[in-house]
Amino acid sequence: MKKIFTLVTASVVSMTVMATNYTGTLTVNNATTQTGVTATIEDNTVTLNGVTVADCAVNTVKGITTLVNKTAAAQVVAHYGYDSAYAVINMTLADGTTYYFENVDKSFQLPNSDFETWTASSGEPQYWHGFKSAYGGLASMAKSTFVKDTNTRPGSTGSYSGLISSSEVNLGIAKIVANGTMTNGQLKANSATATNTDNHSEMDRTSTRTDKDGNPFYMKLPARPDSIKVWVKFSQGTANKNYPYATFNAVAFDDTSIAGKTYYQDPEDKEYTNVVARASNNTIAVCNWTELSIPFVYNHTTDANKNADAILVTMSTNATPGKGSKGDQIFIDDLTLVYKAEVTSVTYKGQQLSFTDGTCDLGTATEAPVADDFAVAYNGASASAGCTVVETEDSYIAYVYAVSGDLLTTDVYTVVMHKAEETIPGDVNDDKTVDIADINAVVKIILNQEKDEKYISRSDLNGDKTIDIVDINAIINIILNKK
Repeated sequence: MKKIFTLVTASVVSMTVMATNYTGTLTVNNATTQTGVTATIEDNTVTLNGVTVADCAVNTVKGITTLVNKTAAAQVVAHYGYDSAYAVINMTLADGTTYYFENVDKSFQLPNSDFETWTASSGEPQYWHGFKSAYGGLASMAKSTFVKDTNTRPGSTGSYSGLISSSEVNLGIAKIVANGTMTNGQLKANSATATNTDNHSEMDRTSTRTDKDGNPFYMKLPARPDSIKVWVKFSQGTANKNYPYATFNAVAFDDTSIAGKTYYQDPEDKEYTNVVARASNNTIAVCNWTELSIPFVYNHTTDANKNADAILVTMSTNATPGKGSKGDQIFIDDLTLVYKAEVTSVTYKGQQLSFTDGTCDLGTATEAPVADDFAVAYNGASASAGCTVVETEDSYIAYVYAVSGDLLTTDVYTVVMHKAEETIPGDVNDDKTVDIADINAVVKIILNQEKDEKYISRSDLNGDKTIDIVDINAIINIILNKK
């Protein structure tokens, strides 16, 4: 299915929605960016950059409100949701000028996930942690590092990446490899046995511990992502064919209490029934800068579990604790949560619809369709889907759409149904009156003096597929009955 964004004229009775002002970023013709622009959505009216489009069709599904309309001056597609805190508006004027407004910013991403902000107090990126922030009996012995580096991924607009390095710990009787590890939670080092689960990353909502910047070791998940993308560059200090892989693991969990705590740890020390989804790659091979795309696999798909409460991200220089080698290094940059919205099928009253260039023409409608006549199947863990039906002078138009949880992706399809032509029996010349002019029109058809198919189709009043004196008599009877 192909996306379309061209909408047709719609004038409908609106649903009342909250009047809201939004301040954010405006991109004009995908070239000029302005900040601090204010957009307004009030009831069914959108105002953007001084242009107002009223009488938008309005529909709200799963907390996301969608508005669509096109006038002679402008066309608009807008979405807002999440307690009216965020909005995305697309508007195209008659002269072709396109405005794209969004104030989502990084609200649906994990903070400092581009690793650009590093703090002097901890020497770690803000909100992200290595062994400098670890606790436990052996935390002071863990010498593996997580530091700022200027080696950035190709095409980066930033200045820094994070560099995770392994080290070697001398326990007197033996030397062990301390895998380099980073997390958005907190690391615990409490056992000399590398595989002991008392060595782990953790996230505990009930904990009052904070890092040196005063931030909790906790990161809320704003909506259900479909995948996570991250740039990595991996090398081993000494090649190890038995343990060649680095690892990345992201676990979304809800606020279900486990042993009295809203908690999750990686690696797990028991079964955690609060896990909502996992995105894992335990086979990251030695590579130059590479972007990984790791899908989330969800345990729950019901609306009641739309959002997890938190997400614990952990990355380590080796997939097996205590393995690899001293000097293993993995760079990390530009971690992104991906939210999908994809319409996969549309049915109308149980009939599967086919689309060409995003449009389906269902022909003539015998009755006005309603939104509930359409069923939408779609992809997107936190997406919402819906249908808005608008009426024009000669058609009914249904906009079927899916919107991603972060509002930034829209998949829109158009279903067109033409209104049935209203005819008056006997009104051959379509002047809305049955009189002698219609009799004369039939006579011309019989004498083969009238070739207009519209007239011909209106002249067979008795439906016998023949136009003759019987049809003239039928018109006469209609005229006489009127009198």
